[in-house]
Amino acid sequence: MKRLFSIGILLTMIMGFFCVLPPAEASAANINLSVRVEGPVNNIINEPHYNYVNNTTGDYALVSDVLKNVLKANNITFEAYDKYCYFTKIGKYAEETVNSVYVGWSYAINGVPIENTKTNVTVKNGDKVVLYYGDMRVAVPSYKAGLNDNGSITLTFLYTGVDNEWKYVTNVPLTGATVLWDGKNYTTDNKGNVTIPPIYSSGGNHVLQIQRYTPDVTLKSGEKCANVVRLSPNNKLEITNFTDLTGYEWGKPFIYDLVTKGIINGLNSTTYDPGGFLTRAQVVKMLFQIKGANIYDYRGYSSFADVAIGEWYTPYINWAKNSGVTQGVDAANFSPNGSITREDFASMLKRFGDKEGVNLKPTVKVPVFQDEALIADYAKDAVYALASVEIIKGYEEPKNVFNFHPQSNTTRVEGAKMLSIFQEKKING
Repeated sequence: MKRLFSIGILLTMIMGFFCVLPPAEASAANINLSVRVEGPVNNIINEPHYNYVNNTTGDYALVSDVLKNVLKANNITFEAYDKYCYFTKIGKYAEETVNSVYVGWSYAINGVPIENTKTNVTVKNGDKVVLYYGDMRVAVPSYKAGLNDNGSITLTFLYTGVDNEWKYVTNVPLTGATVLWDGKNYTTDNKGNVTIPPIYSSGGNHVLQIQRYTPDVTLKSGEKCANVVRLSPNNKLEITNFTDLTGYEWGKPFIYDLVTKGIINGLNSTTYDPGGFLTRAQVVKMLFQIKGANIYDYRGYSSFADVAIGEWYTPYINWAKNSGVTQGVDAANFSPNGSITREDFASMLKRFGDKEGVNLKPTVKVPVFQDEALIADYAKDAVYALASVEIIKGYEEPKNVFNFHPQSNTTRVEGAKMLSIFQEKKING
């Protein structure tokens, strides 16, 4: 059990779908689940419509009871701890150590790995449970999608977890992963990329799944061992194909990056309006989403006279004021529906970056903007700091002469570029 608790430190970082059983008894219920038990190479059990009859807790059940019942029903021997959903052996596959890599049984609910040391973990009707044998280092995949000019889609997969030397890493390319897209198999390259042909790349919902990632770990039996890297089975990925980006091709990667991450939206599924202006409220919402703050902490009050309680943007503006990202257009007002100027966007983004500890160490030499005198004093340092890391650029008018246009409104494509580059710097330090 000591090893179990040592790897549990990492697993506690992953959200699990569990709850504590209530003391009250409930009537029996039929719980329909998808249950799969995966060996190192092949499935041992695959029951997509498993019916579990629960006689004690009503419409949910202990996942450990479900898995033990499935194994017993299929006459498969196992060894497990009573208190935890922790199997030390199933069939012929027991825990073992191979070249300092610990392998054993783990499980996931709806694609989310759950810590083996959790007690009273439950499942409900419709849940998908997978019990799998493999390398017990955990890596949680993420991805971003980009729509290419020829209509194909490039997906980039990264993982956060423990590497081959048991060091915690973030945003490492997920190489050699099997990716299923609408039932078609692809394999990620050494940069974690797969490109889906145009025939599968139309707008709308598509089914995306990463089955497993196999490192160079071979069991004593000679079988390959799978690393625990998975995306939720039958994950629905919505691909948006904007048709109004002609002339803004330079902004496509940034727009699709933020749309895929849910940070920015189009006006609808086909229209982005790249030349339209961002409002001040829209910008603070985007920063809020990058932060990942809890919206419920900022409801029920207003920080500015012109921001009414109950408006969609009020919690985001409250967060921005509370966190020091903005002070408003004056002491009393925020102007939520007003377009945000380029200097105000830069100032807000710089303050947010300072709060988040984003590294803005200069990477390029920035020319002095010819219209520097027009930049407000409160924004000047922010403008040059962001320009020095290529988050923003001026306008070249004429060649080798740059202006910033500080009072011009920020377009939606400009905002997407700035936020996309900023977020990458935030993630990568």
